[in-house]
Amino acid sequence: MQVKIGAAGLLLLALVMVVGPLQIAEAQCALCRTALESSPEGQAMAAGFNQAILFLLAAPFLVVGSGILVFWRAARRGRSQATLSERQVARTT
Repeated sequence: MQVKIGAAGLLLLALVMVVGPLQIAEAQCALCRTALESSPEGQAMAAGFNQAILFLLAAPFLVVGSGILVFWRAARRGRSQATLSERQVARTT
């Protein structure tokens, strides 16, 4: 028995998986925020959380930026080698 799910079914499944847990996440975020802001130790911990989030956010940008840099250098190197070979052909003719 084979079940076929169309594009609309996959879209609906993805929507349910993304939107479904939001209510639980919002409740936990509100509880965490209240607990962290109620004491000086919690405020210091909240500042640490904010710095950790920024640190973790930088990692994907570094990975993507490195990939773009490698691709750009390879394209530039290929372009300069092509112009070098064109010069050599022009000299021999």
